[in-house]
Amino acid sequence: MSPRGFAIIIGAGPTSGAGIARVLASPDHGNLAVALLARNPDNLSSLCSDLRKTSKGVFQPFPTDTGADNLRRTFKEIAEHDDFKDLKLKLAIYHVKHSSKKPFLEETAEAFTDSMQTYTTGAFVFAQEALKLFYAQNGGQTLLSETWRADTRTGKKMAAEEVGKTYLWLSQQPSSLWVHELDLRPAQEAF
Repeated sequence: MSPRGFAIIIGAGPTSGAGIARVLASPDHGNLAVALLARNPDNLSSLCSDLRKTSKGVFQPFPTDTGADNLRRTFKEIAEHDDFKDLKLKLAIYHVKHSSKKPFLEETAEAFTDSMQTYTTGAFVFAQEALKLFYAQNGGQTLLSETWRADTRTGKKMAAEEVGKTYLWLSQQPSSLWVHELDLRPAQEAF
């Protein structure tokens, strides 16, 4: 079965990014071709290779960081890629993690600036480029930007596949609904 559209995930790693991509690409769930974006070309290529072996679906790697020019170039490459050019963008997910674990007084201004660029400028340009694709195809569906803290990352307590199903549900909600913010937490979390 051919994909019904495509998704873009930036910050694609071997745990949460892979689990989300697996759900989005599955013919039983999203049936979307998935463009995976991450900084490390070797890790990203390996991730896509593993996903192709273990899952049904289309997965293509696009190595990039969150620099404005790099994101613009990558979105153009995705739009022109054979696996995506005849499909509509259905879901764009900004899933980047770039946190510092240093104590405040040990952090440098340069590291802080780099983190701010990743979380703000990178998210801004990613959203702009996704919206341009949505508008160019006469409407898209869903743009998600994650702001998870370290204690809410997927893993032992929160399955990435369940997060992927929730994101897919958000992208399929009726046009009479609008979700501004969704707080995902593990069911085992203590309050």
